[in-house]
Formats: sequence, structure tokens, C-alpha cells
Amino acid sequence: MASLETYNQKRNFSRTKEPQGKADGKAGRKAGQTEGRGYLVQKHDATRLHYDFRLEHDGVLLSWAVTKGPSYNPSDKRLAVRTEDHPLDYGSFEGTIPKGQYGGGTVMLWDTGTWSPLGDVAEGLERGELKFEVSGERLKGRWVLVRMKPRKKEKRENWLLIKEKDDLARPDEDGEDFLQGETTSVKTGRSMEEIAVEEGGEGGDQWSSDATRGKGGRTSASGRRKGKAERPKAAAGSNAKKGSGAAKAVSLDALAGTYGKPQLATLVDEPPQAEGWLHEIKFDGYRLLALVGGGEARLLTRNGKDWTAKFGRLAKTFEKLDVTDGVFDMEAVVLDDHGRSDFQMLQNVLSEETDRGIVAFVFDCLHLDGEDLTGEPLTSRKERLKAVLGDQGKQAKSILRYSDHIEGKGDQMIARSCSMGLEGVISKKADAPYRAGRTKSWLKSKCIKRQEFVIVGFTKAAGGARAIGALHLGYSGDDGLVYAGKVGTGFSDVSAQALRDRLDAMTRKTPPVENLSAAEKRGATWVTPTLLCEIAFTEWTSEGKIRHPSFKGLRDDKPAEEVTRETPQDEEEAVEEAASEAAGKGETSKRTAAKRSSVKPAKAAASEAKPAAKSEPAPKKKRSDKPISVAGVTITHPDRPIFGEEDGPTKGDLAEYYGKVASLILADIAGHPVSILRCPGGVGEECFFQRSVGKGWGAEIRPVDVTHDGKTTEYFHVDDEKGLLELAQMGGIELHPWASEVGKVDVPDRLVFDLDPDEGIPFEAVKLAAQDLGNRLDGLGLDSFVKCTGGKGLHVVVPITPRREFPEIKAFAAAFAEKMVRDAPKAYVATMSKAKRKGRIFIDYFRNDHAATSIADYSVRARPGARCAVPLAWEELDGLESADAFTMERVIARIEAGDAYERPTTRQSITKKMQAALGLKG
Repeated sequence: MASLETYNQKRNFSRTKEPQGKADGKAGRKAGQTEGRGYLVQKHDATRLHYDFRLEHDGVLLSWAVTKGPSYNPSDKRLAVRTEDHPLDYGSFEGTIPKGQYGGGTVMLWDTGTWSPLGDVAEGLERGELKFEVSGERLKGRWVLVRMKPRKKEKRENWLLIKEKDDLARPDEDGEDFLQGETTSVKTGRSMEEIAVEEGGEGGDQWSSDATRGKGGRTSASGRRKGKAERPKAAAGSNAKKGSGAAKAVSLDALAGTYGKPQLATLVDEPPQAEGWLHEIKFDGYRLLALVGGGEARLLTRNGKDWTAKFGRLAKTFEKLDVTDGVFDMEAVVLDDHGRSDFQMLQNVLSEETDRGIVAFVFDCLHLDGEDLTGEPLTSRKERLKAVLGDQGKQAKSILRYSDHIEGKGDQMIARSCSMGLEGVISKKADAPYRAGRTKSWLKSKCIKRQEFVIVGFTKAAGGARAIGALHLGYSGDDGLVYAGKVGTGFSDVSAQALRDRLDAMTRKTPPVENLSAAEKRGATWVTPTLLCEIAFTEWTSEGKIRHPSFKGLRDDKPAEEVTRETPQDEEEAVEEAASEAAGKGETSKRTAAKRSSVKPAKAAASEAKPAAKSEPAPKKKRSDKPISVAGVTITHPDRPIFGEEDGPTKGDLAEYYGKVASLILADIAGHPVSILRCPGGVGEECFFQRSVGKGWGAEIRPVDVTHDGKTTEYFHVDDEKGLLELAQMGGIELHPWASEVGKVDVPDRLVFDLDPDEGIPFEAVKLAAQDLGNRLDGLGLDSFVKCTGGKGLHVVVPITPRREFPEIKAFAAAFAEKMVRDAPKAYVATMSKAKRKGRIFIDYFRNDHAATSIADYSVRARPGARCAVPLAWEELDGLESADAFTMERVIARIEAGDAYERPTTRQSITKKMQAALGLKG
């Protein structure tokens, strides 16, 4: 095959046993796998570690080398270098490629499954935007490969692999943490090191397309490794210290083989409040394991790489510890002037090939003087650790520091940490043993900063269809306004247009901020700096700009000159003050109180001749914390606003609404797997989709194991009012049910068409499109109803009797949508390509598939205004003013008036005659 010529030319098949490229290879396809739609990822440790991403198409494997590995976080844009097409036989390979050969190194089969293109593949490759769905063991959902613009003389084809924002996305997850939790083969359960040793040793001269050759006892029947390596123990008298002559230290190689993988924390939205938890500062640096033995030290990364040379001063300090041997878990950091760990500063230091200024916060001890401590409770391990570190001299203390903690009061710890600009909190079960890999006995809670800024200008969107591309921001400094960067996310098309209308009346010729670069000025329209907005962001850069900002709304509660940069306190005070508050002392040190004074512009400061201790703003009046009961479910913090508006609907309002509409919602979602959009702190804080039962959830939220394509995944469902209210108590706002029931997950009971208009298309056109779609369904003999989504589009829903499986139903929906496009190509489009959607309405039929979801009847949307998705009878469509016309109050009024539309229980099926009418075979 022509496309495999490059593959064959790069390999010497007398040296490597890789398969020669053939057009008819089938070995890469798993049994039962869809013809021509195989997908796999191979982890490849060649010149550098990367992940080879492969999609079967037209008899070959399209291939990209993803340098950092895939990430479920849509914010992570992973570089994917297009490589030569590979033969299908390559898809089952796991083993080694000989050194000196092209791609020499270890290869692991990291993921396998199937893929479905969302559009024409050849067209997507030509255009440079390939969208698809993946159903693998590790990767699932919608993804996109986007080709980057080539630089001068650049020969290789660089793309970006990005997770689409579907309900399987994990915007709160660290991409590296995900990869660290998935380090074994999906085929044999082996690690990279085990594959390297067992498939050819150091020489790496063995290729195998069947890596489970059955060496005695290597793998279990399921392909996972059996047994557990024994912990190394010292000889008799192992408690003797270094230099006593009574004990022989355990070798560093033995320690590395036993303790080479650290324990990892699971991300949660907030620290646990239960007793028995310790809370530590989450540092922003490099995680390292320090191995000490025989007077030597070795520092390993979480990936097992030896970084002793990078952190020489740390290693030498560990060598001086008064221990025979030991293993210590820590974070290497560089501290800023306020005592906070700063990852950028750490990177800068390492880039200069020095480790000057690097210190380590040590928080665990896994092995000490011949004794394995991993089975001991955390509190015991930390006591042993503190005793070891406490014996150091002054010089050592400045480099190795014991990471202290507080017991309980996790809510105070995270609040204090976030207010002081720290990354977050690590919560650990006090009595838990140490276990390698990701666990639930270690939890991490992250902070995100949020404050007001002055709008100083804006830029138009690049495409011209959207009113605003980005807002330029500033704040008051000692000498006037200071530029803080710009924000281009967080506002909807509607809010962007409303904002543009206000800003157009405030324009001026010159920027209100000084010292702008040419790039910052380019394309900007400047405005009088009087309008305020609230922005969420991750951190301040060293240049004084905000990183990863998101627009949260306008603010009118203070004058622009009072908006200043909020200054955090230092890291040591987080532990001190949290401990003080936990003990009920109610006061802080004088040093802390002095630093807490609000930073104000010069004019404001001059007008206030008050002592610093009195310059703190008066605390806001707390809302009621008294729980309420709805449908027998206790709702905590019922007066907490959760829709981004201080005087907007509260958590209690949401719970009471769901109690009143429970029967209408359950008619849609009962017995169906459900994903929810959770916003525990409200829509202005971190929100995320969740599909499996979390710790502490109510008993009426029922877990269910769903098996598909040989893979079992946990989901949940609710079947009664109490379960629905338990979701609301856990911060669940949006409800997204599957199109099938838990007992028949592969057989849908509905068809859903989502009409999504391009920018600028009036809502009247969307209504006409819905009517057209409904009339066409009626012509086929199918009853339907329309639903406003609470956003900008409409759904047309067809209840069906669950008889045909998803592939048939999706094919029918696709043919139906494509027929509409052929009949009115200037009005409709049925592909995901944004370029083709200009001036058209996208008929999204992709929701008719396994694990796909759509917004539930009467669900509230997690957006300011708390709009609802409401089903309607067709005769109501003419009078509908917008797709987000219904508030919770308006829905309740419809119910009380007896006007609420109830989902019909129509019994109808997709017949062979209907399929034939669309050119499909029944």
C-alpha cells in the first residue's frame, strides 16, 4: 500500500521483527471490533517517552506521537506530531524494538477500543480538524485533532489532541495525574520496566505481537500481575543508626524496586469534614521520593526517573541524615518572598542548571532503618519522620523541612489557603497505611482566585460573528491603573452582545493604562475605566498578569478606584492560623494581623487615618446555616446563592423546586443512567460532570455497573423524589439522562434532535426549523414534542419503544438529519464542523448513541438566571419567546395552573418502512 512505503523504508526488517506494511493486515483489530474503526494508544519509551495515538482508516493506522500523553481536561492541548501510517498488524504489538533501530525502545499497549469519526475523515485530515468519538478502555467520549499552522522550514506536521467538552470531560483533573494513575498495559497488566526486561532485556532485540507467552506465573488469567514484592529488611540489629556497624543498609536498588511509586491523591471539590483527617498545604513543585542507604541518596520522580543530579544539594542533605536507610516522600520547591511555593521560580532555577534555593517539604516516611513503615498509620509515620528531621543541624533545617498539618477543620484550612494564594490542601486519613497509586485516603482540594477588575478595553472576536473576543483588565495601583491582562472566556454570546452595547458608549482614543506592549495594544478598543467585572483565575504571573482567567459577571457594588490587586499572605501563616482557628483561639499573630490590612489606592489610604488593625473590612453578615428538609432529605446551607448572583436563587430554592417538579423529572430520568453537572460552591466556582456515586452520597442514589464492548463502568440512577433531592444536596444542578434504561443500556427509548443555531440566527428561525423537523417526523408516522433547553436551542424528542439498538437508531437519526440538509442546504448542516455551520442551524443527532446524554425535562441549567429546560406541546411553540424563557418560578406557576406538559408514554417504533423511506436497509 502506497501509504505504508514510508513505514517500510524506515525499518530494517532483518533486524526488527516489526510487521512489514501490508494492505490486508487484520491482526491489529480485536475480535468483534467494528470493521475499519480500530483505535489504540501505545506508550513508547524511545528517544523520549511519548504516546502513539492510532486510528484505523482505509486499511492502515493513522498515527500521531502525543508527547505528553492524552488528557481528559479540555484545557490541555497536547502536541501530537503526525507520523507515518502504520500497518494494522502493529495494533497488537507490545514489546521492545532493538536499540539502534528506528523507534528503538519499549512499547506498551496502553489503550484499545473503537472510534467513530464525526464527519468525513478525508475532509477532516485535509482541513486540519478531525473530530471523533472514542470508546476505549481508558479514553472515551469526543476528541478532536487540530493541525497547527506550520512554521518556516518545518517539515513535520504538528497537530493538537484536545478533549471536547462533553459529559466525560474532566476540567478539574490534572492531566499528569490521570496518566500517573494509568501506568500498566491494558493487555498484560505489565509496567514499562517489566516489558523491557521480559521482552528482550537490556538489548531490546525482541518483537512480540503476543506479549502473554505464558512465562510461569507472570500474569494472572485476567492479564494482571500476581503477588506483591516483599519489603526489604535489614540484617539483625536493623534499628542501629548509620555508622554503628551493627546493621547493613538496604541497597538503593532494592529500595527503588520496592518503593519506586508514590501514593497519589484524588481530586475532590472540598476537603472532608469528618473526624480522623489531617490537612496539609498543597505545594507547587516537583514530587520526589528520596532513597537513603549506605551513606548515599537517590532522588526519584513520580515516574521513577533518577533526578539526583538535578537536586544535588537535596541529595547531599539526605545523605547526612542519621539513618541506616530510609525512604522519604516530599515536594521540592522554590519559595517566593512571601514563603509560598512557586513552580515557575522552580523551573527558572532548574533551567539555569543549578539547585540553589531549592528546599524540600517532607511529609511521609515509608521505610526507616530496615523497617517497612507503609503498613503503619499516617500519624505514626509522621511521628517517626519528625524525629528524624528534628535531629538536623541548622543548615539542614533550611533545606529539608517537615511538612506540618492540622487535624480536622478542613473547611477552615482550604479557606485560609485559598485566601493566601496557595494552590490548595492535601487531606489524608490519619489512620491509613501508605499505598502506591491513586487512593481515596489522600484527597486534594484546589483553590482558584477570584476578584474584581476594571474593564479598560476590548477586542472583537476574530470571526466577527461574536460581539467580543476578549476584555482588557486593570486595577488601581499606587500610580494609577495597572494592566492585568485580558479575559476571553466565560461570557455567553448573549452576555457578550449586551456587554458590547455598554462598552460602545464608553469608548476613548487612548488606553487608560500605561506601559503596554505592541501586542497588547493590537486590535484593542479602549474604554473609560468605570465598569467593573468579576474574574476567576488560577494565579498571578511573574509579569503581573492573571493566568487562565474566566469572566463571571459585571459588578456595580464599588467604584473603580477601589479595585486593587488582592494580596495574599505567606505560606507559614496558613498552618499557624488554621491551627489557631481549629483550637478555637479566634485570634492570629500580630505579624499576621498587620499583613492582612487591605491594600488600597493612594487616595483612599490618605483619606483614612486609622490604625492598621482597624483597617480590615467589616465581616459580611452570614446567611443562615440552618438546614431544611425537603422530601425527607436534609439540605444544608439552604441560603447559599448558587447561580452567580448574591440575591439570586439559593441552594434551598433549587431543592424546593426539584421537590415540586419531581414527578415530571422522574418521568424522564427514572431508571436511566444519569450524569450530573455539580457546582458545590455555585456556578461561579468550579463545576464538573459526575457519572458515578461519590463518597457520602445518599442511599437513594443507586450505583449501576454498565458493561459495553467488554468494559464495565460504574454509573448511577435515581428512581424517586428522595434520590433526586439527594443529588441536589450534593451540589447537583443539571441532570443529563441517557436515552436508555439501566436494564437495556444498548436499546434506546427515545430519539433526540438538538437544533443548535449559529451566531446571529434569530430564534424565530430555530422555531421554524423545529416545526419543519416535527412535520417531517409526523410524515413518517412518528409523534414528537419540542423542548426548550434553557440555552439557545431547541430539542425535538421522539419517544420510542425500546426495540432497536443504538447503531440502528443513530443511523436512522443521521439519515433523517442528512435528508433535511439535502432539502435545505442553506438552512441546515449536520456535521460538527464550525466552519460549515456559518449562518445555518446544526441538526445534532449525535446524542443518539451509547452513553450520550441530553438535558432532562425540567432540569435547571447551571448558569446565571437559573433557566430551565421545559418540554412543550407543539401548539405552544408559536408563543415561545426564547429557548431560555422559563425560570423556576414560571415553571411552578405552570404546574399550579395545570398547564405543565407531561412527557408522553407513546408506544411507537422505527419500522422498516420508515428506514426504507430514508434509504436505509431494515
